[in-house]
Amino acid sequence: MLPANTRCNKRGFLRFQQFLLVWIIGFAGIVGAADDSFIEEATRKVRNEAELRQIIDTPPPIGESLQTLYKYYENREAAAKQLGLHEVALKNAQEWLDAMPPEMQFQPRWQLWGHHRKYGDRDLALKYGEATIVAATNKINRARSLFQLAGDYLDQYETKRARALTDEGESALNDHLSQSRGRHVNFGVERGRSELLTLRSALARFDGKFAEAERFALASIEPALAAISVSKGLRPRQQQGAYGSYVGAVSATRKAHTDLGKIYEAEMLLREAIDYLRNENRLAPFYGGLMRQAAHLRINQGRFKDAARLAHASLRDIEENSSDINAQNVWTRLALLSATIGLERWNEAQKIVAALESETAKSPSLRKLLDNQPRGVVRLMNGEIAEALTLLKRSNNFNLERYGTDHYFSAQASGLYAAALLQKAQAEKNIAAEDSARHMLATAVHAMVEPKGLQAGTENAGLRKLYRRLVFEAYLDALYPAMQKGDEASIVEGFRIADNLRGSSVQQAVVDAAIRAVANMPGLGELIRQMQDGQRETVLLYDHIARQMDEAPERRNQQMVTQMRNRLLTLEKQHADLLASIRQRFPEFDQLARPAAPEAKMVAKYLGPQEAMLSILLVRSRTYLWLVTDAGIRFASSESGREQVSAQIANLRKTLDVASQDSPPAVDAKAAYALYKTLVGPVRSLAGKREQWTIAAGGVLGTLPFSALLTRPANTQKPATAPWLVRELATAATPSVAAWVALRQMPRSFGTRKVLVAFGDPDFGGGLKVASGLVRKLPTERQESKPDTIEAYASLGASRFNYQSIPPLPETRDELLAIAKALSADKDRDLHFGKNASRNTVLRLNEAKELAQRQVVMFATHGLIPGDLPGLGQPAIALAYAGKGMEDSLLTLEDVLGLHLDADWIVLSACNTAASDGQSSEAISGLGRGFFYAGARALLLTHWAVESESAKMLTIATFTGYAANPATPRAQVLRQAQLTLLANPETAHPVYWAPFTLIGDGTR
Repeated sequence: MLPANTRCNKRGFLRFQQFLLVWIIGFAGIVGAADDSFIEEATRKVRNEAELRQIIDTPPPIGESLQTLYKYYENREAAAKQLGLHEVALKNAQEWLDAMPPEMQFQPRWQLWGHHRKYGDRDLALKYGEATIVAATNKINRARSLFQLAGDYLDQYETKRARALTDEGESALNDHLSQSRGRHVNFGVERGRSELLTLRSALARFDGKFAEAERFALASIEPALAAISVSKGLRPRQQQGAYGSYVGAVSATRKAHTDLGKIYEAEMLLREAIDYLRNENRLAPFYGGLMRQAAHLRINQGRFKDAARLAHASLRDIEENSSDINAQNVWTRLALLSATIGLERWNEAQKIVAALESETAKSPSLRKLLDNQPRGVVRLMNGEIAEALTLLKRSNNFNLERYGTDHYFSAQASGLYAAALLQKAQAEKNIAAEDSARHMLATAVHAMVEPKGLQAGTENAGLRKLYRRLVFEAYLDALYPAMQKGDEASIVEGFRIADNLRGSSVQQAVVDAAIRAVANMPGLGELIRQMQDGQRETVLLYDHIARQMDEAPERRNQQMVTQMRNRLLTLEKQHADLLASIRQRFPEFDQLARPAAPEAKMVAKYLGPQEAMLSILLVRSRTYLWLVTDAGIRFASSESGREQVSAQIANLRKTLDVASQDSPPAVDAKAAYALYKTLVGPVRSLAGKREQWTIAAGGVLGTLPFSALLTRPANTQKPATAPWLVRELATAATPSVAAWVALRQMPRSFGTRKVLVAFGDPDFGGGLKVASGLVRKLPTERQESKPDTIEAYASLGASRFNYQSIPPLPETRDELLAIAKALSADKDRDLHFGKNASRNTVLRLNEAKELAQRQVVMFATHGLIPGDLPGLGQPAIALAYAGKGMEDSLLTLEDVLGLHLDADWIVLSACNTAASDGQSSEAISGLGRGFFYAGARALLLTHWAVESESAKMLTIATFTGYAANPATPRAQVLRQAQLTLLANPETAHPVYWAPFTLIGDGTR
């Protein structure tokens, strides 16, 4: 909300605020104006547009004092900025400078410097910056001008000059301390200290010293807050400038946190900054940049719905107050475009692109902000092939020039361009062009499958994951005609590429957790830190090179580009040496971090005579199916694409995820049968009498209980007699075929093991009581938060999650006692309840090698995925409250990777993984990968929040059958338990027996 005395003309005021934000935030604005006189104009009563234009049109006074003339130009400067008339402001600043004697030239020089920095020639800006330092009349103005100029030189990669200016500015600031202390002196010193530390952070970041950059950035916040406190008795312009320094410090710290992968810290910092500014009634000038930063954080996490809401919130307030197109408007709409592309709302994205292209057509500086690649992808997905080719060709050439031929980003750009070329060739029936495009596409895909060296780990950030999928799907579409004709080489290649694509969807969480786990091993921590720093410096160097390549040839610093490219070669060599050392000490690192997709022949070798492996991949226009048995591989397809199948799954789940209803509705029979025809029917006969299937399917397919599909049209009003797939097949899921092969390669356990260890009914610390029989569900931030407004977003930071509010699960105590009885376990030794069902207990038992001696490990508690709780960036299991906060109470994926297991089953019997968008299935697949690495063979969990009594019945039936039939495969044991509930009219509805799914190896 705007302060009350400025609401009469919000449009003009925001134009001014937008310029201020561009000046204060962003790297070129490391510090704010040393004498921000124009701010004072904005904090008084703002004139309407006609009055502002009258100020601009009024000729300079004749015969008046220099002070009057100075005020005339100062007012014209403020009016021009409020109206967005930057050319007028630039001309006014020059006239102002010409009219003033040397001792009054600091402010006009400062304004000219800022104009040329943001809207004109950067070389000329540096010239004005040097002149402004000379014109500074006091030490604090000189110090802060030196900091600003150092930032400008650093922006031009002239680090030597930047460091010298920073040191000179620090010396001037220290000299200023010798002056008599007073409110104005303290204000200047504190603001200068904050800006110095922010600049030191930028310099450290440029050097690849990211931990040091974070320390400097964090330290810059305290003096900025001190400047705000001191400014309360000063003029409004100085107060506003202090808040600007605070926002600059927050932005620098957010960037430092993000560099180090501390997304939670970055998120909370932004929320708390917005909340603070809102409470101070100072949010208005800064919200656009802060909310846009928050949107980009969500984009990088792949949380596109939240990102779109945040970008809309920022854009809505901007457009309410200004109809003009400007840099802030463009940046915010580009964030919205990225979120919209991530959501694959192609028509909506097309409208955003068209508006941006139209409104920036007359502004080369604004048009330069528009990236070719996302616009090209949007054109491609909307069928505008000619326009897409133009943009994607530019993107391809740009990436080749920027990164070179061997980089992952170049391969991806080449793949997108090849996809457009292939569509054009197919439309024109040009066989030669089609072959050429197909070859180019294959080359790009193979380069993307195995990114080299320091590029590894970059392929899943932001929109990269989506672009990867689009390229791979285009390649599979190119293989489709040959696969349809039965060409075995094409079928095998398609099977491998599909698994590579599927595995990558859960890979990043596993890679991140693996790196953290390895970093805690003796002797490996420093190697890992060096490798991570090298990767971060590489990203930064490529960004610097890219910005140089954006310049016209005559303005490029070719010597600097050469130096940076040589540094990249050095970093690649260092990375190779570090990776070799890590592999030597931890041979399993590659298998965990980047498992290779197996060949179909290898899969067939591990399949028994009653088994089949079904690999499913949804693409935009159809569904691909590969069926592997011990006899070989077969291919089929369906014409139902991703959107249609996703809608059918959503409709089916509406009638399955209904445990909270007293009387569940009839299952959507139309959707259940249509999904069977699409996903299973085309290959059902190819499997013969094999009735134990493992299904490799990711994304939204991971939310589908295959056992609840209908094998023929049926009336589901009487579920006990309906032809559910569970009557014919025992099914298990796998995150990827590669993960399944790794499980089959695990040696069988022949040692003596105790049967069970279980953790249930954890004491979450809140003393809450719930009735037995309720639905096991945990309200989460992912389900509940919708940051449509600044206030809503800020409030999420103001009230951190209260772990003690997690609802308890008392009925799980009876469940575990019954399972312990069925398995003849020692309930006093093997069952852990209440405060003892804790992370510390799990880790203590692991350290004592007790977990490695159990066939079944059960967690009867809530399972969580990234985003469920504030700052949760990896899958986790909620255990007893440790009294120290969330971090010590959750068993995370990182913890799981450190466990030593030899378990046939890992059971999450109260898992809160309900979601219909595929995020939960991918995250839990990542958790499964962690348990598999730790030594587990199978994971039993739920598709949705389950009803407690039926969940207890099913798990008891499963493990009673497991104990009674030692030779029966796990998948068959679960199937028999499901059939037991299905035979009971009271539990025949799939809501009771279908939520549980087996992930991993379905054999014994």
